[in-house]
Amino acid sequence: ERDLEEDFCDNTVEKSTHFLDLKRALTDATSTFSNAQCVRQKPKPDEPTDLKTIWIFTMTEPSDSVESEENQEQLDRAAKDAEENKINIRVYNVGHHSLSSESVLVEHAQNEVGEPLDLEALKLEVSQSWKKKRRVSSFPILFPDWEENVDEDGDPVGIMVDAFRTVQFRKKPTKVDISQKTNTPTLKETQWMGAESGRSLRPVSTRKKSDEDDAAPQLLYFAEFAGERVAMTREEVADIKKGANTVDKPSLLILGFRDVDEFPLHHTVDKTYFLFPNDSEVRGSTSCFANLHASMLRRKVAAIGELMAKKTSMSRLVAVFPQAEELDEDGDQLRPPGLIVVTLPLEDDIRGLAPDEGNTATDETVEAATKLINTLQLRDVEFGLDFQNGALDRFWRHLESVVLGVKNATATYDTEPDEKQIRANAGEAIDAFLEALPEDVVPEKKSGAKRKAAEVVDDTGHDWESLYRQGELGGCKVNDLKCYLRAAGLAVGGRKDALIQRIESHMEATLAGKST
Repeated sequence: ERDLEEDFCDNTVEKSTHFLDLKRALTDATSTFSNAQCVRQKPKPDEPTDLKTIWIFTMTEPSDSVESEENQEQLDRAAKDAEENKINIRVYNVGHHSLSSESVLVEHAQNEVGEPLDLEALKLEVSQSWKKKRRVSSFPILFPDWEENVDEDGDPVGIMVDAFRTVQFRKKPTKVDISQKTNTPTLKETQWMGAESGRSLRPVSTRKKSDEDDAAPQLLYFAEFAGERVAMTREEVADIKKGANTVDKPSLLILGFRDVDEFPLHHTVDKTYFLFPNDSEVRGSTSCFANLHASMLRRKVAAIGELMAKKTSMSRLVAVFPQAEELDEDGDQLRPPGLIVVTLPLEDDIRGLAPDEGNTATDETVEAATKLINTLQLRDVEFGLDFQNGALDRFWRHLESVVLGVKNATATYDTEPDEKQIRANAGEAIDAFLEALPEDVVPEKKSGAKRKAAEVVDDTGHDWESLYRQGELGGCKVNDLKCYLRAAGLAVGGRKDALIQRIESHMEATLAGKST
C-alpha cells in the first residue's frame, strides 16, 4: 500500500504540527495587531481603547498537540505575549469532550472553557453583541421644580436618560434615480411657479423682507379651523408648537403619580420608548434613576409626564411605567430594568363601541350547535390524497385539449357542498338546531297618521339667554349650537356664523314674547 504521508509530507518538519500552527497563529495575530495602523496603540486618556480579541475554536485538547515541556513553555510564552499587548484570548470547545482546566490555553482564556460549546447560543450572543442599538434621543427627566435647577447656560438639569424604541421598523428602501452620464444619484429640486406671472413663488415669512422679496409672488399656506382656511406661515406654526410646550427643550417633565392599575391596557395606541440612565452626560444620573425606579416598583405606581422627544415636536402627555429586571434560571438577563414610556391617547384617538345587542344563546341552543358541528366534521380524511388538486386538474385538462385537439371537458367542482349528502348525514342535527333557535319577531307595520318626530332635548347645559346677552355665543362649539337649533325646531345647516345669527334671531323673538 502507498503511504501518502511519506510521499507528500515534509519529513523535516516536526510531527507536532498542531502545536506549530497554534503557536504561529498566536504570534501572527499579536504581530498583526501591533503593525495595524487602524489600531491605536496608545489612545488618549479620554478615548476608549480598541478591542483586540483572538478567537480559538478547537475540537481536541490543546495539550494533546504539545509533546514536550519545551513546546508547552513556548505556547505559554506566546499566550503571555498576547496578554501583554492587551489582546483577549477566547477559547471555544466545539468538540464532544470537555477541556481540562490545566490546559495552557484554558489558563489564558478570558472566558469560561470546559463543556462543549453550544453553537446556537454562540450565534445568538454574537448577533446581540454586534446588533446596533438605535438611540432615538437623549433628554433629562425633570420634576415640577425644574425652573429652580438650571445650569450656567440656563438649561434645566435633571436625570439624563437615553430613549430607545421598543419596536424597530424595517422600511423598504426608497427608490434612487441614477444619472446615466455620471452614474451618481440625481438630486431633485422642486420649484413652485405662478400660473399668471410665471415667476417662482416664495413662502410667506414673518422675517424682514427686502424690496426684491416684496415684488416676488408669495406662496401661502393654510390650516383648517372650524371649516375655514386660515393663512399661517411656517414661523407662526413653529411658535404655536413652542407655546404649547411647558419646557422649550427635549425633556420628560414628571407631573405626578398614579396607581399602575388605573391605566387601561388599550390606551397603548402609539409607539413606546425605553429609558435608561446616561451617566456620561450628567454625573449621578444612574443612582438617581435607580432610586426613582425602585421607589415606583415598591409603591406600584406609574408616573404621568409631559414628553418632548425632539426640539421640533410638540409635547404629549405620557405614562411612565417601571420595568423590573427579569432573569432566567441560569441568571442571564432576559429583560433589563428601566422605564417604559407610553404616549397617552387623545379623546379622538379611541373610538367608543356600542353596547352588545342581541339574544344570549341558551344551553339547549349551544348543545344543538355543538352536535351539528361534530356531525359535519371530516374524519379520517387526508387532504391531498382524498381530494384532487383542482388547479392542477384544470391545467391537465387544458393541456390534453390542446395536444389532442379536442374540446376542453367541463370542469368538475368537488368542493361544492352536496345538500342531499349533508341532509342524509346531519338532517336530525340540523332540525334540532333550528328548533332551538329563537323565533324571529317581525314588527307589524301600523297604518295611520304619520307620527310626529320626537322632541329633541337640549342637553348641552348652557345658559343660552346669558350667553346671548353677554355676546359669548361665538365661543360655543358647532355641535352645541346645532343642538339648540334642533330643540327649537330650526334649521341646522350652514356655517357657524349662520347658526349664531339664527340663534340670535330666535332669542330676540323669545325675549320679546316674554316682555309682552
